Amino acid sequence: MRKPLLLISLLAGAVSACSSSSNPGGGPGQTVNSESAPLTGNVATGTGTDVPGLGGPSAVQSTVNVSATTVSTSGTTTSIVQAAVGAGGTYTLDVPVHAGPTIVQALDASGNVVASAIVEDTLVAGQAVTVQPLTTQSSVQATVLLQMAASGTAPTDVDLVNLRASISAATASVVQAHAADQASEETADIQALASATLAAQASQAASLKAASIDATAYATAELKAADTLTAALNASATATAQASTAFTTTIAGLDAQLGMTATAAATAQTNASASAQQAISGSSSSTDLTDSFDVTQAMMESLTATAALVDEFTTAGASATVMEQLQTVDTSLVTSVGSATTAAAVTSAFATWRASVQGSSGLLATVLGDTITATAAYTTTIAAFTSLDTTLQASLTASATASKNPDGAVDPTKLSGLVSQAYATFATGVQTAVTSSTITFAGSEGTLMSSVIVTSQGSF
Repeated sequence: MRKPLLLISLLAGAVSACSSSSNPGGGPGQTVNSESAPLTGNVATGTGTDVPGLGGPSAVQSTVNVSATTVSTSGTTTSIVQAAVGAGGTYTLDVPVHAGPTIVQALDASGNVVASAIVEDTLVAGQAVTVQPLTTQSSVQATVLLQMAASGTAPTDVDLVNLRASISAATASVVQAHAADQASEETADIQALASATLAAQASQAASLKAASIDATAYATAELKAADTLTAALNASATATAQASTAFTTTIAGLDAQLGMTATAAATAQTNASASAQQAISGSSSSTDLTDSFDVTQAMMESLTATAALVDEFTTAGASATVMEQLQTVDTSLVTSVGSATTAAAVTSAFATWRASVQGSSGLLATVLGDTITATAAYTTTIAAFTSLDTTLQASLTASATASKNPDGAVDPTKLSGLVSQAYATFATGVQTAVTSSTITFAGSEGTLMSSVIVTSQGSF
């Protein structure tokens, strides 16, 4: 049984706070001082169906005021300043500097929340911040943050940029459609997204710590990417797809940029993606939601996995012809994932790519050559990989159930740990199968075989 989400109560609390106070004042656990930072942004005219709190076609027309709120450790919001919205939904707020995240909310004439957005930047006195447009996507992200806090995660412990990267416009549209149909569907969606995003973040945090990546440097790089996306979205509404793709690409490349090897970065993303997939499948019965969410995870994984293979084949001294072929199949994977709308389409894209890389006539076999691939020992080794993958999939399938609390909710940290352990066991098994084989590998061929099998196996 899922934890009950008091979404209506949370929003009611936010509305009450926004409509009853326009003076600076901190909520529980919040610290607000007299210095302020100017926030500017706009309410966007959305698509789909108008849904309270999630924007829609009438969002700009419905918005009268805009409020900056703090977020408490229990997931409630408290207004610290309000201002009337300008022409076309634009606004400027002089927001008192405070500890913890800021959520900007668009309010109608009755003080009801129309749309909202998280401010990822830490407020600094006198330093201007541009807020991403208040859309359905930003509103779902903000609502998920409130759910994370309500379920026990301190708002300051949430990676806000990762949250933004994890919930796409397509995923937000699913939530909006469900909310228009039945409030309980929205509640379930928000719970599932909170659990899945936290699982991915727990996995990523563990990978960064294990690789000794500087947490401050990582957060700074993330924020720069988010600010670049925000600037692009505010400059041109038609640039949304291109700007979002650039943002995803940047986020996917941060691990390697800050010191991880390409292979380690791919492993980290695979662990995070698998953790997120298991969490959302264990928390939601909605195929639409899991499909859209998994597509976003798949894009991140396709970018890191293809980068790792380029590095692995290059290190092994693969020929120019092989590298050109690898570029072709890698590009095909990323393109196919980018156009996918279902998890089945993503799985198919990865299966095609995997066969091109590690199949009997794939690029790995080309590099190793017939002298190796035509032997009985090679066939036996490949069979061992298949057996290891069967065990891996069984472990992943069991991880969501094994990580559930007595009340039936998935424990994101426990889940990410089980997923990491499953992949580590698989990687160790692959290395053992290669090193114990009677095949005589030359140079880096054995290392190439191990790394390619582990990297290309992935989570899809």
